[in-house]
Amino acid sequence: MVNLVEILRIWRKQRSFDYTLKEVVNQIPEELSQWAAWNIGEGLRLERDGNIGAAIYYFKRAVELNPTGIQEMFYLGRAYAKSDLVDEAINWLERTTKEPEERLKGFVSFKPEIGKVYLLLGDLLHQQGRYHEAAIAYDKHPELETIALKGQAFRDAFNEMVRQEAIKQGLLDNENDR
Repeated sequence: MVNLVEILRIWRKQRSFDYTLKEVVNQIPEELSQWAAWNIGEGLRLERDGNIGAAIYYFKRAVELNPTGIQEMFYLGRAYAKSDLVDEAINWLERTTKEPEERLKGFVSFKPEIGKVYLLLGDLLHQQGRYHEAAIAYDKHPELETIALKGQAFRDAFNEMVRQEAIKQGLLDNENDR
C-alpha cells in the first residue's frame, strides 16, 4: 500500500538526506497508523455532518492503512449501517468481533465501543430475520444484564427466534400467533 511518493515525503520530512532508505522505510508503519487515525477523524467529522457516503470513503481508507484495526472496522460497519447497506455493515461488524479476545481486551480506549458493536450487530441481524444470530450477538454484549434497553432487545430477538421455530414445527398456526 505504501508508494514511492509516501516514502519520499517521509524522507523529506526529516529535513536531511542523512537517513538511509532503510531508516525511512522503518518509519512507515508509524506514519501509516497516524494516517489511519487522521482518516478516522475525517470520517467521524463527515458522519457527524450527515455526509455518510464521504465518511465511508475515509473509513475505508483507514482500514486500508490499518487492515487489522478494530476501530477502523467498527466505524466502517457503523457507517454502512447508517447508509442502509446492511450486508456490508454486518460483514465489517462481524470482522470486528472475530479479532482474538486478547487483542480486543488490549484496546482500553475501545472497550466502551465493543458493546456498541454487539448491539448494532444484533440489531442488524434481527432486522434481517436472523434471530438466532441476533440473540448470540446480544448475549455477547458485556453489559447486557445491566442495561434494560439492551436486555429487552435480547429478549425480543430470543422470543422471535423461538416463535419462528414454533411456526416451522407447526406448533403455531400462523405468523400472527404469539
